[in-house]
Formats: sequence, structure tokens, C-alpha cells
Amino acid sequence: MAEGIAKSLLSGNPSLHIQSAGLYAVPGNPPSENAVKVCLKHGIDIRQHRAQPVTPTLSAWADLIFCMERYQCLEIQTFAYSVVPIRLIGESVPDIPDEIPDPYGYGLETYEQTFQSLTRAIAFHLGHLRERRKYDRKAEASG
Repeated sequence: MAEGIAKSLLSGNPSLHIQSAGLYAVPGNPPSENAVKVCLKHGIDIRQHRAQPVTPTLSAWADLIFCMERYQCLEIQTFAYSVVPIRLIGESVPDIPDEIPDPYGYGLETYEQTFQSLTRAIAFHLGHLRERRKYDRKAEASG
């Protein structure tokens, strides 16, 4: 859901690239039925998404990694040999817990709650990335 939400919020902005991956993802698996239903309800089609595992190569590709739960951050740190910042997605987001539990195996209501939390957290962080990029461009232009 997170990748679909982020790409939707970016509205085709080609300057940011988003990929999602899971610690225990089975490569090629489609999203859960409940994830698809909740996303479609909000106008986001994730039916073509396929799971991929987190790998050292993928983590090295990233400039920033967000995790939903603390244990994920700790596990990724064990093999993310680069200096990629790893953050909890809910961290510093008003009215969102630092950790957003994975809804896998739960009902539609839990998926909806997760969707809402992820949407608020992703919008918050994308806003900060956009502001940072504006600042970096201004600093670069001024020498």
C-alpha cells in the first residue's frame, strides 16, 4: 500500500523514485486482497504491484529507507552497508504512532486504518523532501 500511496501523492513526479520491499516478501507475490480493496476505494490501483524482498543491493540504491516497525529498521541495518538513513515512517508525524503495524492477515477495517496512517505519514515526509529539495536548489544556485 505504501508504494501505491507514495506514487499517487507524487502524481507522476519523475524526480523521486519509490520502491517498496519486505523483509519476508515472497518475490512476485501480488498484494493482499484487502490491500487492493482499500487502495481501490481511494482511487489507487495496486493490482499490478509484485512483492520483492529487501536486499543489500536494493538498500544501497535508496537514498532513504522508511520502515513501518522498529524491528524492520534494526534488521535492515544489519545488511544495509551503505550510509542510507533508515527511519520509522510514523516518526515525527503529528497524531501518528512511530510504528505502523503491518495489517497483513487482518480485516478491511485494519487495512483502512493502516491506509489512513500511511497516507498521513507519507504526505508529511514527502512535504519535507520537497522543502529540502527547494532549499538545496536555492543553496546550489547561490553558490
